[in-house]
Amino acid sequence: MQYSLLCAFLWSTTGVLVKSITNIPIPFVLFYRFIVAGLFILVSFYIINSDKNFIKSLSINFKLKLTLSLLMVFYYFCATYSFLYTPVALATLLMSLSPCVAIIYKLVKQEKTSIYEYIGFIFAFTGVFLYIYPTLKFDNSNLTLFLWGCALAFLAAVFKAVNSIIIWNKKTEIETKDFQSINILTFLLASFFSVFLISQSTAHVTYSMHNIICLMLLGIFATALPSILNNIASSKTNPVSNTVIGMLTPLLAGLLAWLILNEPLTLWSFFSLSVSIFGVLLIVLKK
Repeated sequence: MQYSLLCAFLWSTTGVLVKSITNIPIPFVLFYRFIVAGLFILVSFYIINSDKNFIKSLSINFKLKLTLSLLMVFYYFCATYSFLYTPVALATLLMSLSPCVAIIYKLVKQEKTSIYEYIGFIFAFTGVFLYIYPTLKFDNSNLTLFLWGCALAFLAAVFKAVNSIIIWNKKTEIETKDFQSINILTFLLASFFSVFLISQSTAHVTYSMHNIICLMLLGIFATALPSILNNIASSKTNPVSNTVIGMLTPLLAGLLAWLILNEPLTLWSFFSLSVSIFGVLLIVLKK
């Protein structure tokens, strides 16, 4: 359980770190995030594994690993960009709605769905609407950017949900150790795509000590370590408990954003977060 708790806390720092970086365009932030995280995980791979052949490890079920890696690349891109336009707490909440996406998948596949899953689904999206409702008084330009950020955050949840569904359906083909090679491939691909985005950017970049520290923290503490800890937690904690603990992330993210970035965390927003999290918990705890 301690791995899940630490993982939830580390992931909750992502939005604060992204928003703390100044005068560095997001494509550069993404590139350095993935490079730092990739190198950290690659080093840990060679330290932990007795079999040091990364290529050999990756070649087993390569298509499956490539699919899972690409889904996580899209997740990271959407998630990082969403923090530009959306409050940290709301963006993190929307990314935590993966169980709701799984409900939609079950409905499309006409699989059996319990009444608690339907009720949880309604509560989850009602909470999101309650959170968003006060912002509808924004002028058109701000509202458009805000909704765009919300869409990116929810799209990140979709990519993460699809990733989880594939892992569940292919669980007999994936071992715990395979996630290390999947993580490395994820950050290699993400770095490659980031280079393309950087080549299209003409913005000025400022490498202050503050920015360098934030980038290092973002790559190691908000990306690489949670990825490693999540793999450990998945092997030591049952999926329900792991997901329930993970729902602390939006609350922790909102609290950190309030303390560090001075983002408002009103009673209304806290109530809305609680309603949505209650809905997700209903889905997860349906059994």
